[in-house]
Amino acid sequence: VLSMWNKLTHTFAVRRLYLAERLARKASEVRMLEAGREADSVLHHNLQNCMADAWGLIDLFLEGFEGRASLLRQAAGRLQWGMKWSKQRSLITRLTAGTYLPELTPVGLQCFMGTLVQGRSVRQLPCGEETVSLDEAVCALVLENALSNATRHGRASDPDVCLSAELRPLSEDPG
Repeated sequence: VLSMWNKLTHTFAVRRLYLAERLARKASEVRMLEAGREADSVLHHNLQNCMADAWGLIDLFLEGFEGRASLLRQAAGRLQWGMKWSKQRSLITRLTAGTYLPELTPVGLQCFMGTLVQGRSVRQLPCGEETVSLDEAVCALVLENALSNATRHGRASDPDVCLSAELRPLSEDPG
């Protein structure tokens, strides 16, 4: 009888372990689905901003606005940003799921900033040719949204948005 009891106890323990692992897998799947939905929302917002910017520039061009060539260049730049955003779903999913690990890489600051203002009526203030270590994908995500909101929600007639960067030693208080 004791042997039979031990076998039953072992069987129940194995079954509980199996069920616990299955529940953990299902919970992980649900978290990833939720993160995917949040990532889709962020991606949709940013793509919508890029496409709306391009549409507005093309519309101005078609209405005979002065400076036609620069408007089409800006529209092309915004469409390029839209294409870049469409490739960022994986990054956004990992960010919203809390599974993203920062990837610091050396980045030329002037070039990075130039990429951010591409296709925009945004002034880029000189910042030098320094190379900095940063997570380029996450910084671009945050700054792209900030620039888009600044140009869209600033003064409509002349938003006068500019982008600058200032390097400080790590020990200095950001104040």
